[in-house]
Amino acid sequence: MTSRPMIALATCRRLADLNADDRLLAAQLEQAGFATKPIVWDDSEQTLDNVVAVIVRSCWDYQFRPKQFLSWAEGITSSGVQLFNPVATLRWNHDKRYLRELASLAVPVPETAWFEPGTSAVLEQVMEDYGWKKSVLKPAVSATAWNTFLVTQASAASLRTKFDEMLASGAVMMQRFIENITTSGEWSFIFFGDQFSHAILKRPQGGDFRVQTEFGGTIERNITPPPVLIEEARTILNNVSVQWLYARVDAVDVAGHLCLIEIELIEPALFLHSSRTAAKFACAIASAVVQS
Repeated sequence: MTSRPMIALATCRRLADLNADDRLLAAQLEQAGFATKPIVWDDSEQTLDNVVAVIVRSCWDYQFRPKQFLSWAEGITSSGVQLFNPVATLRWNHDKRYLRELASLAVPVPETAWFEPGTSAVLEQVMEDYGWKKSVLKPAVSATAWNTFLVTQASAASLRTKFDEMLASGAVMMQRFIENITTSGEWSFIFFGDQFSHAILKRPQGGDFRVQTEFGGTIERNITPPPVLIEEARTILNNVSVQWLYARVDAVDVAGHLCLIEIELIEPALFLHSSRTAAKFACAIASAVVQS
């Protein structure tokens, strides 16, 4: 009897047994003829014996040790095991300076000021120079709104120390705040294997700007975006210079057109929430593994 090919779903220590979405995915991969197992990305005792592919899923602490994470990904590739998304994609996407590349290709992104490690700036002056009433400050390497702050002229002075600390350890970005996030919310468009799958709409709780559920944000599921927004999300992905198997486009509807907040190609929450959507992802994985 031939053993089934093994696919490993990479996760973090606090989700060593996978989260609900990844368990749905594992079940669909099993139905597609694969064996599955979770692996904790930074656990050196876990092996890749009999594994044909690793899918990066809920590695939701990589931003604290990005160099170690990318080294782990390089090691998987060097071992001959397929990695999705590929290591070149992880490297490109882990640093939000990829938004500069997309902006140069006429992808609509919020106006952004970039600060390289070790430089200095006065937040109040930056706000004045750009004519911003509000902005969002965050590291270029960040996830789940980690070290992310809403800045106003009134709060800028109180964030000077934090800003200097961030600059001491890495690049920092400051973006014009898109007010529509607090009114119409932020869309997430999910694609598998070049095909649009589904979307959700995230809204922050009153008085906040962060849409993540960890900060009180809400998620509207079973919602169909206007077709024009789906096509704009697809167009945004067409400008991405690296290969991907799965992608999430986070963007805000501004006057009927998308303004890109970020593209998630590393470990996005995919809001599968059903066997049907999980089956789409499993099908894309099965096709990619067979074709590689």
